Amino acid sequence: MYDTVRNQVVSPSDGTVLKNAFGAYLTLTTCNPRFSASTRLVVTAKLAHSQLFPNSGLSKGKPGKPKSVDLAGNSNGQFLVAVLWGLIVAIAGGILAYLLVSDNGTPSSASHSQASTTPSASAAVVSATSFDPLGDGTESPDLVVNAIDGDPTTSWTTEQYDNFPDGAKNGVGLALDLHGEYDVQKVIVDTLQQGWGASIYVSERPVGELTTLDDWGPVRAHGSDLDRSHTFDTGGVKGRSVLLWLTQLPTGDNGKHYVAVSEVRVA
Repeated sequence: MYDTVRNQVVSPSDGTVLKNAFGAYLTLTTCNPRFSASTRLVVTAKLAHSQLFPNSGLSKGKPGKPKSVDLAGNSNGQFLVAVLWGLIVAIAGGILAYLLVSDNGTPSSASHSQASTTPSASAAVVSATSFDPLGDGTESPDLVVNAIDGDPTTSWTTEQYDNFPDGAKNGVGLALDLHGEYDVQKVIVDTLQQGWGASIYVSERPVGELTTLDDWGPVRAHGSDLDRSHTFDTGGVKGRSVLLWLTQLPTGDNGKHYVAVSEVRVA
């Protein structure tokens, strides 16, 4: 039976914990934290007593110098074999844990399997609102549902501008609330015009908490002079809110700057 005498966390390069120590000690190591190679957890235990090998000289209640170690079959040899088997099992466990982690600390397929439990954004039930923090706060709010109704014959359109950017107003947007955390890989936008441009933002916060463009965080994808349909690749990011921020509005037949969005989908 062994008693734990010390738990410690060390760097992967610290080999001092494996140095020989006088007495019957057992050292176990594993990766720490789970699925990470950044540190090592080291557990040191000491033999409390041995009922299997009472003549080993290391049994509880029998202090004194141990008998000479002999691998030919006496009690001390049996004890050494048992300790060696314990070390082999500990080393095998450490190797198995290390194989679960890549050399650079990236989670293995096991941790990727856990990450993949986040559902795809294509399964989200989406609602939409216009996002106009640089203007009067709204942008054709009665039409936003047309951009997510699955009907390409309906559309949400921006207001029509004589010039765009219009002074300090250099963008206008459509905010999508996914109503939960999803894995957002792509944002597909269908429009009725060519020559438009936009940036895509993804946030883990609800749409109602995002009142300025800075609240949305970094740009996840961007494009300009786009065709009528364009797929933005976000690179894969978790979030519950998506912003289509239109930064380039083409000129219509009437000389005004605007774009009509027939559909926005997330996947």
